[in-house]
Amino acid sequence: MKLICIGDSLTYGYGISRRETWIALTAVRTGMEIGNAGICGDTTGGMLARFRSDVMEKRPKAVFMMGGANDMITGCPSFVPQSNLMSMAHQALSAGIFAMIGIPLPYWKEGIREDWAAFASGNLREEEADAYRAWLLRFGETFGIPVVDFWTPFSELTRRGEAQDYYLDGLHPTREGHALMAQTMCEALTRTGLWHPSRI
Repeated sequence: MKLICIGDSLTYGYGISRRETWIALTAVRTGMEIGNAGICGDTTGGMLARFRSDVMEKRPKAVFMMGGANDMITGCPSFVPQSNLMSMAHQALSAGIFAMIGIPLPYWKEGIREDWAAFASGNLREEEADAYRAWLLRFGETFGIPVVDFWTPFSELTRRGEAQDYYLDGLHPTREGHALMAQTMCEALTRTGLWHPSRI
């Protein structure tokens, strides 16, 4: 089964070798053909602009979409990533492609690089990220689109004081973080019926 994942650096795997990204780990574990269409620094507008070439024209059985963090870092109002993700999801569904959306990791403020924090210029607001997460959950529920929640396990790590082992820089996951994301994705694929562990 062919699955394409489109997104930003969280999808691409910033700072991590190609074989250690959550997408590569998920592909090995499931035996699925998974394409990585992540671009570091991309926004949901960029994802939407390349959605036809990177997803639709490749005719996958399923697509996973995750983005929005860069939109918010650059000061975009929340309706921008919401509108772009909704457009991509419905384009996929209209073409008979199984659609999934992801909730990005929460920021770990204590670990964010000073230059990146300065660039974000106060746009790394927890309340806005929380509201975006809530919208993604409502959107998925309303339209029957499975949501892969990467937010919750990483929030729990922060609550337990263990985030330093799972974040490279407060925004991107380490190898351990990618392993956790792969586990979360595999569980989601099982729930959707796209992957059955007993068959591997």
